[in-house]
Amino acid sequence: MALYLVRRLLALVAVLFVMSFIVFCLQRIVPSDPARAVAGPTAPAATVEQVREKMGLNDPLLVQYGRFLEGLARGDLGTSTRTRKPVTDDILRYAPASLELMFAALVLGAAAGVAVAFGQVAARR
Repeated sequence: MALYLVRRLLALVAVLFVMSFIVFCLQRIVPSDPARAVAGPTAPAATVEQVREKMGLNDPLLVQYGRFLEGLARGDLGTSTRTRKPVTDDILRYAPASLELMFAALVLGAAAGVAVAFGQVAARR
């Protein structure tokens, strides 16, 4: 049993590492420029370059990924380029509505599952 738990924990770490890599890559693939988004659409190129340097976007990708993992380990999800607030604050702000939707979907799914189960029992009789 202990070996099973150790294997599952190691698999969890591997999945989290792979998912963090996928999220990091998706952030880099998106066609928008985060420095341009922070500086503004009409900002001069010099200002955008300063923002890019400040955000560390000129560093090699491995360095950026290392910083990304370090921030995740500390619980720092960064700053939203859209709201310019910490991402954690945005998550906490919208979590109640998300939990409400999740609970409603759970109740509806459970009700549908019970109805299907009763239908199967009725069909067998």
